[in-house]
Amino acid sequence: MNTNITASTKPKYTVIDRNPPFTTVVGNFNTLDYLRFTTIAGISVTVSYPSGIKPGIRGLLTLPFISMSCYP
Repeated sequence: MNTNITASTKPKYTVIDRNPPFTTVVGNFNTLDYLRFTTIAGISVTVSYPSGIKPGIRGLLTLPFISMSCYP
């Protein structure tokens, strides 16, 4: 994976770890992040079944992550 990203402006904060491990990233989640994840997952499953879409397990796990990427 290429982590050498160049930017035209200097970042506001110093970069501590350019490629953090998964456990560090998940360790930085707070309660609001988990609340958003469960809310989006619940809504996506609740809306998909009445509309006639029966998602597989991959869809159930992937859609909330895609939806969460829209949050700032």
